[in-house]
Amino acid sequence: MSHVTITDPHHFLFGHRLEVLKERSGRGPAYVVVALPDGRPRAVRIASTDLAETAITSRPSAADLPRISARTLIPLMQHLSATRR
Repeated sequence: MSHVTITDPHHFLFGHRLEVLKERSGRGPAYVVVALPDGRPRAVRIASTDLAETAITSRPSAADLPRISARTLIPLMQHLSATRR
């Protein structure tokens, strides 16, 4: 593997093909180090590249998002309302 393509549409380098550097990322095994277009090294999540088993193609569906209970939201709304006053 000498190059990777950023496949995450929310990543600022989406669509760029970047050279993979032989360095290990200090951020852990979930990252690969690439050379930015200006030559600087940058750690990028493997899940955001074509190295991942499945490419990220869209936003997560509502079913995939974490749920927040009303017991959490009501005190938050009360706090925000009191703060605005």
